[in-house]
Amino acid sequence: MARSAAKRIASGVNSFPHRYSSLTQFNGEGCSLFISGVVQFGPNAGQTFQGTLTFSVGQDGAIDSGTFQFSDGTTAPVVGQATGRSIRLRVGSAPNSTITFTGSGVFPIDQCSGDFGGAFVGTGLQNIGVWNATQA
Repeated sequence: MARSAAKRIASGVNSFPHRYSSLTQFNGEGCSLFISGVVQFGPNAGQTFQGTLTFSVGQDGAIDSGTFQFSDGTTAPVVGQATGRSIRLRVGSAPNSTITFTGSGVFPIDQCSGDFGGAFVGTGLQNIGVWNATQA
């Protein structure tokens, strides 16, 4: 990746939105969520990001080849696991520029509907924040 995830977070929106954008239903090719987050603790506290998370859930719950497109246009690979209403994601591949998300949804993740939210760590161990995605 040409830019670190910290720079992507810094290049995001300047304020954490009160209302989040849409979560799109599966269209035969996967799930696409508009997601927003804010760093709550750490050196980047107060910085926000937005982007589009696209993924498919396999029969075993595996997310093997998703993408996260940040609002500045940069993209990062996504892998993870979805089990029922729980989701765990790793965004990025370089050790110093990954963000790890955990969270849950109102409905099972493979339905790609309803509200989602949770916490994230990254980039680096000192930045901790929250994320949210909702259906319009």
